[in-house]
Amino acid sequence: MRESSQRKRANKAVDLLRKDRSEKVTFFTGAGASFFFDYPLTKDLLPRIIEWKDDPDFLELPEEEAGLSRRRRKTLQAVLNKLLPGRPKDSTTLPLVTTLLSVVDYAIAHRAPIWPGRTIKGLRAAREILDHAIFDALEEYEPFRPAVRKKLSRFATMLRDVQRERKGRQVGLITTNYDMSSDWTVLKAAFEKQNLGSWTTQQVAEIDFGTEWLDGHATGWRPIKRPSRPHFHCYKLHGSTNWLRCPICQQIFINVHGGTWFQGFRTERDNANSCFCSETKLDPQIVSPSFVRQMDDLNLLNIWSQAHTLLCHSNHWVIIGYSLPEEDVTIRSLLTRAIHCREGNLRVTVVQNTEKERAKYEALFGKRRLQFISGGLEMFLHSWFGEDNPE
Repeated sequence: MRESSQRKRANKAVDLLRKDRSEKVTFFTGAGASFFFDYPLTKDLLPRIIEWKDDPDFLELPEEEAGLSRRRRKTLQAVLNKLLPGRPKDSTTLPLVTTLLSVVDYAIAHRAPIWPGRTIKGLRAAREILDHAIFDALEEYEPFRPAVRKKLSRFATMLRDVQRERKGRQVGLITTNYDMSSDWTVLKAAFEKQNLGSWTTQQVAEIDFGTEWLDGHATGWRPIKRPSRPHFHCYKLHGSTNWLRCPICQQIFINVHGGTWFQGFRTERDNANSCFCSETKLDPQIVSPSFVRQMDDLNLLNIWSQAHTLLCHSNHWVIIGYSLPEEDVTIRSLLTRAIHCREGNLRVTVVQNTEKERAKYEALFGKRRLQFISGGLEMFLHSWFGEDNPE
């Protein structure tokens, strides 16, 4: 079978990535990469929430009083009816959940209630339920299926190969995603002999998350500093489903063995969702997918700063599954500043499922430094491992 043009591009990109071992490499992943690991895309979240709105398990939390999840679902239904009074039956014509969150955020920011009977305080409560629904729709509480574990291991092997071919030179992964696929990939790359999810706190401490953090399982709450010589960098720009944050001391708690987001939505307070500093209830630590975003958390600001530095010091960026949306000005600003602050040549490899975003990437990076692959991450991995890729 004659090799397709997309496979040829993928093979060429792999050859270039292997060839110049002096290059420092940074991987940047978006929603398309998480979709490869079975997470829903943003466009799928609202249809899933609407489909599940009457499911008795939806919005249910452990150790909560009976009936609480039912009341939350009732509130969610009322909010959806107000935000989408003419909701179509065809899910393909629904707006993104981002749009709904942005409308509510705008109303809260300008103290302008959207409909009678729902005060700003009530809108904040509705906003929290919408956040809860998004977290639940990600199904982060479900274990990775065997097929997905294999994909994670293959991606991890590629990261490890890239690092080894550069004689251990540090490799980084920056992501816009909340889910734990990036954490597990980087940890598997660093500790290849460990089974997925079996790493110790001491091992996890050898990964640079871009900020100081606390182990959610540890006693004594010893802060874990950023390592001076990390195995890998893993910078999650918008927070994570396995992070909790104290609003008083602003420390973040990380649990690399599973999602902890649900602890922030529980009404009962206990050791699992309270900070050691003052017994203050912990909050989920993500930047919600809204056009009205606040990026003033100190931990996230540190992570963004470290991500910028990593991009500035890298010669080759590999961008996977990120569509470069026009409204995402913060990421565009990050990439643009990093382009202009660095010295020397920059090579950019973009891996997407289709050719749809090529023009946007060519406008940002120019054709000379850009290698665009529209075969997706699966094709790229096939090329990396020299395997046949049936089409």
